[in-house]
Amino acid sequence: MPHVWVRDGVSTFDLIGGEFTVLSGDERWCAAAASASIAAHRIDGDEWAAVTGLSPEGALLIRPDDFVGWRVEKLPADPEGELRQVLSTILAQAGDTSR
Repeated sequence: MPHVWVRDGVSTFDLIGGEFTVLSGDERWCAAAASASIAAHRIDGDEWAAVTGLSPEGALLIRPDDFVGWRVEKLPADPEGELRQVLSTILAQAGDTSR
């Protein structure tokens, strides 16, 4: 997971609490995450863009183990639906023991 200081004494690592979490510069991703009962944090600033390579509309989905589970460059037409689909895919793969 990318490390960025988001405000005095608080970094992206401090925002993650052992659950799926969306990090984005766009409030619409935070709303989509809330609709899917997922934690979300809006992170602004040039450092965030430089470290992640994301546009302001992009987002990261951080897994409970602090790894990036998904990244998206732009806001899709249905961010909530996209997020739910990605979660379904990640969770289905986690249950697949044949790999």
